[in-house]
Amino acid sequence: EFPEQFSKNAFYILFVEQLSEMLQDEKSLIEAMSIWIQNTATPELKTLFENHLEETRYQVSRLNDIFKILQVPLPKVESGIDGQLNKSIE
Repeated sequence: EFPEQFSKNAFYILFVEQLSEMLQDEKSLIEAMSIWIQNTATPELKTLFENHLEETRYQVSRLNDIFKILQVPLPKVESGIDGQLNKSIE
């Protein structure tokens, strides 16, 4: 549900939908990177993935904060890795 003052604003709805997609993507990336880190043979690449994982976790935290500021409930994020990320793990 959207706050009353924004309920009919198509741009606001689009904005929240895009934020929801970003949150889903970032959470999927966290899941994928955790697997990549475990399966990486070179220490340099592992370090790069670990650094990027921390940045991605921070992005998820920031997106969660945005939902709180907007007073919009967090979207239900499906667990599991979707499409392209799933292919990269296989």
